[in-house]
Amino acid sequence: MIAKCSTTQKLDFLRDRQNWLLNDMKNDAIHSVFGKLPEFPEFKPIGLEDRELINHYTAKYKPVSCEYSFANLFCWGELYNFAWSIYAGRLVIYSGVDKQILMPLGRELPFTDLRKLHYGMIQINPGNNISQVSDDYLIKYPEISRHYSIYRNGAQADYIYSARKLFELNGTKLGKKRNLISQFKRKWPDYVVENMGHSNIDSCRALAGQQMQKHLKVNRSIREEKAALNRAFDYFDDIGLEGLVLKISGQVAAFAVFSKLHNLMYATHYEKSDLNFKGAAQVINQETARFLMGKCKYINREQDLGLPGLRQAKLSYCPDLVYSVNTLMPL
Repeated sequence: MIAKCSTTQKLDFLRDRQNWLLNDMKNDAIHSVFGKLPEFPEFKPIGLEDRELINHYTAKYKPVSCEYSFANLFCWGELYNFAWSIYAGRLVIYSGVDKQILMPLGRELPFTDLRKLHYGMIQINPGNNISQVSDDYLIKYPEISRHYSIYRNGAQADYIYSARKLFELNGTKLGKKRNLISQFKRKWPDYVVENMGHSNIDSCRALAGQQMQKHLKVNRSIREEKAALNRAFDYFDDIGLEGLVLKISGQVAAFAVFSKLHNLMYATHYEKSDLNFKGAAQVINQETARFLMGKCKYINREQDLGLPGLRQAKLSYCPDLVYSVNTLMPL
C-alpha cells in the first residue's frame, strides 16, 4: 500500500513558501546588480557564468519545481539546448529541444503579458508551448482556456518532503523503511557516511555507470541521465553541488547529490545505490535528510518521469506535497 500525504502537510508547505515570498520580494533592480543582460527576444545558452544570476532569481522567488535549479539547467543544458533571457524583469528559460518556455520566474506575469511573450516566441520558433504553469495561475486567469489547451503532465510533478520527517520516518506507513534501515545497520554495523569530495567522485561515477549500463541501449532517459550525471561530476564544485557517500569497508554502497534551490528547499538530483547492499537506498535517503535538516525545511526529490516504479518509490515516502503543473498549448 502506498502512503498518502495529508492536506495539512500540503497547506504547511504552501504557507511556508508564501511567507518567504512576502518577506523577500522587495527589489527587482536586476540590471543594477548584474549589468547588461540579454533582453527578450535575445537568448543566451546556459553557462557557468550564469550561476549567480539564476541563483539570485531562485533565492528571491522560491520556485517549487526542480526545473529552475541552476545545477539541473547546467547539467541537462546541452541535451535540451537550455537558454535564458530577461522579459519585463522576469527570468525566461527556454528549451530548444522541447520547444517550450518555463513559466517566467519573477513577480507574477499577468496573462496578457504572458501571451505577448509567447507570441514573440512563436515568431522566433513556431510550435512553442509554456510549461510549469501552476494551478493557482489557471484559477486566477480563467480566460486562459479560451486561448490554450491545458495539458497536465503528471511526469513533471515534483515530490516535496519535510526534511525532518524524512529523517525521523515516524508512523506506521513508514515502518518498512525503518525496518530496512535497521536490517542494514545490523548486517553492516561499520558503515560510514562521508561528504562527497573529489576523492569519492570516481567511485560514485563507476557505481552509477554499473547501475545504468544494462538500460543504456533501450532507454533514452537513462542515457540522458548518465550524460547529465557525468557533467555534474565534472563540474561538481563549480555548479554548487553537495553530496553524501555511504561506504562499507571502503566500497561505495550508495550516494546522493543535491544542491540548494533556495532558503526553504534543497533538491536531490541524483541518488544511486548498490543493490547488493539491501537497505542502502533507505539509509542514504535518511542520511541526506539528517544532513539537510539544518540547511532547509523541505527536500525536493524531483520527478518520477512517468515511470510507475519510480512513482511508487517516491509516494511510499509520503510526500508533504506532490506539486503538479500544467503545459499551455495554443489553440
